[in-house]
Amino acid sequence: MRKRIFIVNTSVGIQALALSCLTALATAGQIADVTLPATWRIRLDPADRGQDQKWFAPDRMDEDWQTVSTHKWSGWEKQGLPQHTGYAWYRLTWKVPAALAKKHVYLCFSGVDDEAWVWVNGQPVGEHTQASLNLPPDEEIGGGPVARLFITPFSFDVTKFLRLGAANVFSVRVHNRSGSGGIWKPVHLIACDEPLKKEQLVEHGKDLDRQVLQSRNPRCRYDVWTTYPYQVVRQSDPGPAGTAEPALTVADHNESLARSYASSIHARAACGEYVPLVLHVRNRGKTDLAIRFDFSQVKHETHGLLMRSDRYEIRFVDRILTAMKNIVPDPLPRLDSAGGLRIPSGQTESFFALINTRGMPAGLWKGQIRLTPLLAGPVLDLPFELRVDPVVLPERMPIWFTMWSYSPSHGWGAEGWSENKPYMDLMRRTGVNVVQMSHRDGFPTPILNADDELVGIDTVRFDQMLDRREYTHRDFLVVGINMRKSEASHWGKAEYLGGEWNRNFIAYCRLVATHIRQNHGIPYKQWGLYLVDENIGDDFLEAAKLVRKADPKIRIWANRIEDIKVVQKAEPYMDIVIAYSPWLSSKGIGFGEYPESEKLLKAKGKEWWAYVHAHWRGPERTAIPRAMSNSPHERLRTYPWFAWKTDLDGFGYWVYTAPRWWERYDGYPAVLGRRGPFRNVGLVYMGHGGPIPSRRLEAYRDGMEDYKLLWTMRQAAAVEGQDTQLVRRARANMRSAVDEVLDGATPDALLGWRNKLLDDAVQLCNAAPLDVTVKGVETTLRNATVTLAASKPVRVWAWLPSSEHWRYVETAEATATPAITIPGLVPGQICDVTLVAAGPQGQQKVLKQKFQMPPWPIR
Repeated sequence: MRKRIFIVNTSVGIQALALSCLTALATAGQIADVTLPATWRIRLDPADRGQDQKWFAPDRMDEDWQTVSTHKWSGWEKQGLPQHTGYAWYRLTWKVPAALAKKHVYLCFSGVDDEAWVWVNGQPVGEHTQASLNLPPDEEIGGGPVARLFITPFSFDVTKFLRLGAANVFSVRVHNRSGSGGIWKPVHLIACDEPLKKEQLVEHGKDLDRQVLQSRNPRCRYDVWTTYPYQVVRQSDPGPAGTAEPALTVADHNESLARSYASSIHARAACGEYVPLVLHVRNRGKTDLAIRFDFSQVKHETHGLLMRSDRYEIRFVDRILTAMKNIVPDPLPRLDSAGGLRIPSGQTESFFALINTRGMPAGLWKGQIRLTPLLAGPVLDLPFELRVDPVVLPERMPIWFTMWSYSPSHGWGAEGWSENKPYMDLMRRTGVNVVQMSHRDGFPTPILNADDELVGIDTVRFDQMLDRREYTHRDFLVVGINMRKSEASHWGKAEYLGGEWNRNFIAYCRLVATHIRQNHGIPYKQWGLYLVDENIGDDFLEAAKLVRKADPKIRIWANRIEDIKVVQKAEPYMDIVIAYSPWLSSKGIGFGEYPESEKLLKAKGKEWWAYVHAHWRGPERTAIPRAMSNSPHERLRTYPWFAWKTDLDGFGYWVYTAPRWWERYDGYPAVLGRRGPFRNVGLVYMGHGGPIPSRRLEAYRDGMEDYKLLWTMRQAAAVEGQDTQLVRRARANMRSAVDEVLDGATPDALLGWRNKLLDDAVQLCNAAPLDVTVKGVETTLRNATVTLAASKPVRVWAWLPSSEHWRYVETAEATATPAITIPGLVPGQICDVTLVAAGPQGQQKVLKQKFQMPPWPIR
């Protein structure tokens, strides 16, 4: 009997042992064999374009391909992929041991369902197909040889194609006729001094398969459950096991077991918000568990539209070590394209999924959430339903909403670790519509001549700031200059607040206002000058008087409310009042820390904003609410409800993210470091590849979407002709919900109220009149433009079922005559388009339009 060596793991120790044995076998003239790794990359190819696009090429990028295990003894459907009939591609890059320097090396497949074409390093080495085997058509043979292709081992002599001692690229194109498909058993390399017959290779492969089965991971056992997204679940949490019976149990070979304590997962949302879902996984096995999260075949129950992967993102809940020496679940790093997470034995980890319902037609989206162990163990499919209600939230926040600062414009970002755009995209997604800058960001710089007279302003850095922060004319601009005595040298060396210095500052304000108004087209009502940070005392008063002399139309953004005597002096110069929200009361303006001051400013008709910031405690200076595990629900989600109750015109949180010298997220930041009071204050962590949001940011965003829902209900309730009883009930529910949330509602109570508000919103929005019709379709060779007519201004989305195309009409404003262009079509294509229109009072109308693209012109 020949001696042999096999590899089922590419870890350093096992591979070293295998190579030493291979060398010995080669010297002895025996067979050497290597089992290729279980984990391959895969990409489905429904359009069969992979061969034309050379997906077999060695330099083909495959990092965005999914990852599966070929050691499952079942096809791709059991490996976590959706049901698929047709073509797919597998790829593996692996270093072939130099010890295989034999005369003959064979690449052996134990099972591929059904047909296979194989390349090594971009060179075709053979195929195992109906055509290559000269098999008759299926219909003539019934359950004959073609039907048995998937269980028939095959091999190719690849000696001349391999690069021994170097990385090799193995590519396999497969074709599945029905059911599950793909590479479903191990793949081996078998080498020998002398040629081996087919029968020898088959028997040798079966021996290797048996040894792979025997060496597979020990029992894989895991539990799954779900909670409110912001509930604290720690790594030591055992889950419901022992206190409840599992709702679903799936067993696999070797006593592997998966248990779910939820029989199904249900979610509900208005159109235009992000839906967070959390799935906790407890590894009850004795080895690490590598497991993947997927949404599988989630489709609209009526329209057949597929929820594609660009509609959601999968993250995981990570932990930070605060300076208070608490380990707090907070960062939400994004998982790679495989969506996989490695969970140590006896530990709990959490997937955090976020579904973007923007433009989704109302109705039930049904499918599965699939958890797939990557190496061994049972796949767990959980029925999933997303109910999208016919209520469309506004595209933008209906109040001014700010966070400072926004992006890594300097510090960490300046070192090239990440770009500005991902931070801005995340900021916009959260709802920010105010660009708030400070003197550090590049306020217009005074230009002085040799006589210390102001002769102009340098606006380059200021304009770059507006561009970097993607200012649009629908945003509000806050220009911070921090005009204190310590900063006075910007406007000259003369005595601070003396005659010459004052003249310079007055001229400066006029130039800034002219630049903003004339060069950027921003009207006075849409920007403000932030003179002094958190102060309305003497520095503020003197600067504000000079601003009034310079240009009385300049609005002054004044931060905080104090004692009545201070406010009485400052009030004439306060156009936009920025109150510190913990000093206000949920009862309304006039019941807070300084009630007389609030009443005075209210009587004067000031515009009311408020803000809140992370604060700190104790000598360790760890920011709150970062250091508090429950802060996402108990604090951050409720702030927007407070803004609604107090009828604010604007609201903000300080800060969004921070430059490098405060703190960035790298897993477990060191306790030592800068000891200033602003440690760890941002809601967004800086990552090498872009922003890493926190549970706190997502809870805050959820709260802002709660605000949007309340606003939408108010708009719909005000429409003429609404049922009086319905309006009365909806408004009563709104008041009760807001009061209970601000009084400390539990997660269950908050979600209960939100469902009740959605019920009311559906009736209010459905009753608000809106007529939308398709007026026509114009086509070119590759594009189609659908025009509509509506009784009110609408936004429109277009969906094509079973297509890679869905497009949203990004117009500056909604219009009564929208036109939506669908690119990337082909001549002769039949298009069955689903159009989703959103009205100004939250109405949603769904229309269908079918048309055919013109054929290729006859030449």
